Amino acid sequence: MMTGSIEAILLVWDAGSEEIERLPIRGYLLHGEYDFIARVKFSNESEMKDFERSIRRIIGSGRFKLMPVKVMNLSESGGRGQSQKDEGGRPCRP
Repeated sequence: MMTGSIEAILLVWDAGSEEIERLPIRGYLLHGEYDFIARVKFSNESEMKDFERSIRRIIGSGRFKLMPVKVMNLSESGGRGQSQKDEGGRPCRP
């Protein structure tokens, strides 16, 4: 069985300190174009979408960006994701 792991960066702008304090994660306050940045990890895409909805309720639309930066597939044995193979069992080229 394969499980996914997604890492993303959350950027927030035009947010007040009360809104930032209500965020369900820890991150860093910024001074400049952005007000807040955090690294967030999710076990799957559904969890990331749920998180995005909760942030939208706190911050509002158009005032944050959730950018996936790393997606990994892990097997039950804990190894890295399976390499893709063609129909003949040979590794595919990227």
